[in-house]
Amino acid sequence: MTFVLDFLEVDSEVLSLSAWNLIGVESLDDFRLAIESVVGNQTRNYITCKLPIESLELIHAAEAAGFNFVETQFQTTIRLTNSFDTSKYPYEYVPVKSKNQLSEVLQIAETTIEHDRFSRDPKIGRNASGLRYRRYLEDSYNRDNDQIWAIKSRSTDQLLSFRSHRILNENEVILLLGGVHQDFKNIGLGIVSSHFCFNQLRDSGFRRATTHISAANTPIVNLEVGHFDFRVSKTFVVMRASIDQFIG
Repeated sequence: MTFVLDFLEVDSEVLSLSAWNLIGVESLDDFRLAIESVVGNQTRNYITCKLPIESLELIHAAEAAGFNFVETQFQTTIRLTNSFDTSKYPYEYVPVKSKNQLSEVLQIAETTIEHDRFSRDPKIGRNASGLRYRRYLEDSYNRDNDQIWAIKSRSTDQLLSFRSHRILNENEVILLLGGVHQDFKNIGLGIVSSHFCFNQLRDSGFRRATTHISAANTPIVNLEVGHFDFRVSKTFVVMRASIDQFIG
């Protein structure tokens, strides 16, 4: 047995089940064994795993064990070599350091974010996405290696959008979450936020940023790959097993 099941505390609490992430799969029997290892829990279990899209043997083995397709996911990377002129924008890019600022960001996340891998699954539904992202942002606020930044209006001091990232090493970050206030979605803040974000990361000495996006999230794919020339480095199939039964 080579696999590892990581318990996902935030997802479990938000979704009112036991959520697990299956990693390290090497054997075709690992999928079946992973399901069997949680069947005795006195709760509903939900196991997700990401498999390289080229690993057809593992994908078929997951299907045979009871896993179903959820979505295709891209890992994309950008080199932080360009500097963007942000002087024309009536905004500032500020780190989220206070509880009041965090509260504004959480409100944006909870009311504007609708897409994640759970929202696409009919076993879960769309209602949990905003709350799930809210909880992950609260976690990032308290982590030493995570940062949350926001676009602030110079005229009103209102926070209009946010971006979060995790520092992997002195040269690289992973881009985590982002969102735009629903009242300002149609004024180009997605691109503006990226300009400020990439400048801040580059000025801080980082040279590369990596992120993961759903292939079904067409606006973000077009923005990152089409507009900013992110390079698709890996492609994954996201699978899940929803186990409603348990052994008493």
